Amino acid sequence: MSDDFDAQLGRLFNQAPAFPDNEAFAARVTARLDRDWTMRRIMIGVGGLAAGMVVAWQFVAGRFNVEVATVSSDAQSMIDSGVGRMMISLDRLSTLPAGGETLWLAAALGVAALAFGVTRAVESF
Repeated sequence: MSDDFDAQLGRLFNQAPAFPDNEAFAARVTARLDRDWTMRRIMIGVGGLAAGMVVAWQFVAGRFNVEVATVSSDAQSMIDSGVGRMMISLDRLSTLPAGGETLWLAAALGVAALAFGVTRAVESF
């Protein structure tokens, strides 16, 4: 009896039942997969654009640093004093009860939450 049951069960799993709306279901699944790929391509493009902007900014900033070295000494001392004031204000962050690692961790968690939110929005779209 056990062998007959196993054979019968195997046949049932090997033969998929035919549903009356299988073409419509397949079309819906295909459309959703195509839409998801479109969103992935858009997100990859936006990520590439953002990375390109960062690279361009780094290139310009590096070029700007070279140009600053050739500026007159008065202008350079003004820039140095501005940078010094900015560094003093950034050093005040270290006096907070939470250390710098905590701030970096909070920023990383914010980025992760944003990524989860975007993926959730893409899945529900």
